[in-house]
Amino acid sequence: MYLKVKAMCALQCVSPDNVIQESPAICGLCPEGCWVRAAVSGGKLISVKSDTNPMYGNLCERGRLAPQIVYSPERLKTPLIRTGPKGTAAFRRATWDEALGKIAENLNDIKEIHGARAVASYMGAGTLEDSLTDFYGKILAPFGSPNDMDCGSICYVSSRVLAPITTFGVHGSHISPDFENAGVIIVWGTNPLKDGLPDKKRRIRSAQARGARLVVIDPRRSSLAKSADMWLPVRPGTDGALALALINVIIAMNCYDKEFVSKWTVGFEALRKYATGFSPRMVSSICGIDESAITGLANMMSKHAPVTVDFYSGVEYAPSGTQTGRAIYSLMALLGSMDVNGGLVINEYPHHAPRENILDPENLPLGAREHPLFYALTGKAHISGFGKAVLHDDPYSVRGLLLFGGSPILSHTDPGMWRRVYEKLDFMLLVDRFMTTESRWADVILPATTYYEMNSYQVYRKQVRLRHKVIEPVGEARSDSVILAAIAEKLGYGDTVPRTGRECRERAFGADSEHLASLYENLAVDLKLPQQRTRKYESGYLRTDGKAGFPTPSGKFEFESTLLRRYGYDPLPVYDNPNQFGDGDGMQLVLTTGARSKTRFNSQYLDRPELMVGNEPVLEINTYDAARRGIECGNIVIITTGCGEISLTAKVTPDICEGTVHAPSGGGGTNQIGSWSEAHINSVIPPESKDPISGYPVFKAVPCEVRSSEKAWNAALELECESEQSSATSVLI
Repeated sequence: MYLKVKAMCALQCVSPDNVIQESPAICGLCPEGCWVRAAVSGGKLISVKSDTNPMYGNLCERGRLAPQIVYSPERLKTPLIRTGPKGTAAFRRATWDEALGKIAENLNDIKEIHGARAVASYMGAGTLEDSLTDFYGKILAPFGSPNDMDCGSICYVSSRVLAPITTFGVHGSHISPDFENAGVIIVWGTNPLKDGLPDKKRRIRSAQARGARLVVIDPRRSSLAKSADMWLPVRPGTDGALALALINVIIAMNCYDKEFVSKWTVGFEALRKYATGFSPRMVSSICGIDESAITGLANMMSKHAPVTVDFYSGVEYAPSGTQTGRAIYSLMALLGSMDVNGGLVINEYPHHAPRENILDPENLPLGAREHPLFYALTGKAHISGFGKAVLHDDPYSVRGLLLFGGSPILSHTDPGMWRRVYEKLDFMLLVDRFMTTESRWADVILPATTYYEMNSYQVYRKQVRLRHKVIEPVGEARSDSVILAAIAEKLGYGDTVPRTGRECRERAFGADSEHLASLYENLAVDLKLPQQRTRKYESGYLRTDGKAGFPTPSGKFEFESTLLRRYGYDPLPVYDNPNQFGDGDGMQLVLTTGARSKTRFNSQYLDRPELMVGNEPVLEINTYDAARRGIECGNIVIITTGCGEISLTAKVTPDICEGTVHAPSGGGGTNQIGSWSEAHINSVIPPESKDPISGYPVFKAVPCEVRSSEKAWNAALELECESEQSSATSVLI
């Protein structure tokens, strides 16, 4: 069924002078893909409001201020070429031909001297646009380099690729929680109310209205947690222990799905034995959760099945982040919730057994030696290996970097190392919409469009929609895809990637001409998904070979993972204590970072005064923890970890569990507003603290201590905290 809203106005949304024309559009400021109505006059975007569509219509603060951001005086509008030494802002304007020629010349020089592998690319969160990820993720492969990297080195891959594929052989993008039919919904380490699209939160609220139980597991008490039947304020980094305790109780209560376990799983006995070491009493002391809450949740799940779960980055950034994802999937399997109504539904099929990328020892991708399974399942280099290659020629020398829509110096640990890396590179290209911290070291800077200025497409849970250009590009800016195609052309392999937005669409949907024609005629079109079936592992529909079972090496749901064992990791979903990393001596608190915000996207927009005024970075600390340290709301406090300290303003709140503090990520940029420029929380995250499987830093489980500074306090925040304290609600457990 099509949405019977013709897209003609969207195709012709650049309006004549002095006429305000409102058109349906997809928001152009982040990859969430919210549906909006864009008003254009004289070819300029003048305002944006939310579309009325209940599934996709939404407008956050940054979306509302789109015209100010799109037409900011700080927008990059022309190519720039460095004229002064690195570390300075000395650039001159250049033509596109000159800039592209300089890029090709430098890359070819590096290739001739050091080999193609001495050039790497990194695509950050600013490039999480569907056509870019579909067609340009390996832009250097035809050049001969294995070193295309992206932000999968730091998010998503752990919970959506490594955990599910090593456990039951299916990519996480093909798995959906069935909120509509669930008896119990667990939201674990994520906050759907802060996601852009309203679809998920609408579905959860509807499920609550019909009587489904809602459980939120998170150290911070979000607005969703306040409406939940149970909030479990887990200590950051200990989610794996909690999952294993629930597994232990479910098995001990004899409430697991015995038929599923006996017919369709391997490794149950080994999991059972391992989980016995995680009693509710012992895990209560690890996680900071009452023993009764752990057994209470186990009872709730067993009595009110089916159970579904929605989890994400809150469990990724811990020493055993990937294994925690596996433990959660294992819990769902024991509850009989795999591929059933009300559980976790595999909505696309059939699936091949995992296809592993084979390492070429003569052209070893960066990070593949340290994180071999990451490369095997993604085919991408890992950014954790980039610094060593540049600074120490380990495993070989890397001399060039193409950086698109990202800022590793802000989003990764050890900013001092990144400064040394950028200083040593022979050549660095930066493609972005604004000057970033990295621009100080770039040799060439190219201006990219926002998504309002390009043609592409957006794929949703059940639908696909074309992204139509709302306005012409600002200045001489070009879309990331057009820039990538132009670079490929200069390097001699332009025919390997689409050259235009229309060509991207044709490559994506051209195999079905009727489907593509429908996309041009209608606002959105339903995805052609296979017939919805459940328990596909019983009938052979889940596997491409038609055999019953799961698309894993064993053909079963693997509590003990064949792939993990093959690559040298523990095959069980084991738990590692986060306090084993770094110097935790004398540090009584745990630092977690990076909760989502509606005013920024990762490190993006922290340089926009229209968004950041009144949104200073704060350290959230529990009321009792603050009182013990003599800290009041609005005080300037110092956060200390094993590798440094920074200052933030304290926000004293009952909505974070005792023993935990939270700081926002993304700060520390040279162009950022106010105290954000000093709030580089990743600078105090120990760089050696990583999940060994994914290579992800332990952003959400760092031992720390907090003390009050002698500096002044923020009076405005003090008033806000007092208001929050007076309206605090009780916790439901």
